[in-house]
Amino acid sequence: MKKSLSVKLLFICLLVCSALFAIDNSKLLYPYFEALNLFQQEKFEEGLKKYYKFLIFSDPVLSIESQKNDLKDAKAYFDNQIQLSENMPLAKLYISLYNRIIQNWEPAYNELDQLLSRYPDSNFLNFFKGEYLLAQGKDKEALLVFQKLKNPKGKKMLILAEILQKKHGINIAPDERKQILLKKGLRHLDLFENEKAVKILLQVMSEYPEDPIAPHELVDFFVRENKLNEAEKILAEWRKKDANGKNLYLPEARLRFKQKRYSDVLKILIPIFSADPQNEYIQFLIAESYFMNGDYNKALELLSAINKADPENIGILFRITAALEMTNNVLKAIDILNENIKTTTYNIPIKLELGSIYERIGHYNNAERIYFRLDSENQIWGALVNKRFKALEKLKAQKQSNSDTILATTFLNKTSEENMNDNKANLPAPDIEKILQDQKEILDIFFKN
Repeated sequence: MKKSLSVKLLFICLLVCSALFAIDNSKLLYPYFEALNLFQQEKFEEGLKKYYKFLIFSDPVLSIESQKNDLKDAKAYFDNQIQLSENMPLAKLYISLYNRIIQNWEPAYNELDQLLSRYPDSNFLNFFKGEYLLAQGKDKEALLVFQKLKNPKGKKMLILAEILQKKHGINIAPDERKQILLKKGLRHLDLFENEKAVKILLQVMSEYPEDPIAPHELVDFFVRENKLNEAEKILAEWRKKDANGKNLYLPEARLRFKQKRYSDVLKILIPIFSADPQNEYIQFLIAESYFMNGDYNKALELLSAINKADPENIGILFRITAALEMTNNVLKAIDILNENIKTTTYNIPIKLELGSIYERIGHYNNAERIYFRLDSENQIWGALVNKRFKALEKLKAQKQSNSDTILATTFLNKTSEENMNDNKANLPAPDIEKILQDQKEILDIFFKN
């Protein structure tokens, strides 16, 4: 029985490993599609071997859930094989490989270790064990297992083990290892495998303390996850090497913005923007920081330039009108919105913002006319239109407004500049929280749809 099983294991492992000594990088995806095709043909043994080969010798951007979906029929088949005969070693090996692929490590090791207990000198099983350990980042343990391949019959498997070690950044030049580790960490981020990504990027920081890429990615990640204390720790660690923080100015600026330390954002980015005035992202961060700091006039200068470059960006348009309201230029905000209503095909959110402005300054009749023209049955906007109507009725019931002096032009969505200017002194003081809340209701629906 032992001899028979060893022959079968030799056969299966040779199939797994065949053609791997001369890997064609241009064809790395072929095994994946071949595996899926084999699964469709219910050739699950061949398919799983192809899939495993694809996984360990390429860098697939496939989530665990995608892999489970790819392998679900194969898993059911091998489970059935084991039920038919509990002592079916090959089925156990396939189940072990399946669990390794989906990174279900405990059962993967259990099945493999059971086979190794019976066949401890199997080069193929020891190769699998070493590969499992490498995939988990247990490099030292993997190297000890690979030592068992140093025998006359294990030469080919040892060559494969050395190829895998290089792929994982072991026994290669430092710069090459750094690139491999960074690539691995960033791929984990792409797949939302956050714990693995953080672990590898921290490892890069430890091994290559002068390189800014890992701390840059870590600070950005922790800011996105709202783990600001963790981001501060990474930044503090980097400061030990780069006191001025030149290489991390953007991640630090994003961190300070998240902390609502807008003056610090400006302190970091204004010198950078002076040297690179075409950088639209930095320009936007500065504009937002001015806005959130209450310096609306300076924000307007930059927001207007951004709006010219991206006139269809409704978020920027609303920031401009909010800044104009806050600087007592509501008339200009109304004119800008009216102009955009004429030139924008999908102008419902802009009309809603115009109605919101009239509502905020007490021109309830104008607001009502705008809301009336909108479709309250619209699947996307109807609920908000009806909500605004009801709120407006309450406001009108509380106090009938006498400030609506632009009746002659409202049907054309035009503003009487003379009458508005005459009544500026009677307008209520602008409330930034109310403005932003009204805009948020509109923008949430707009971006969702």
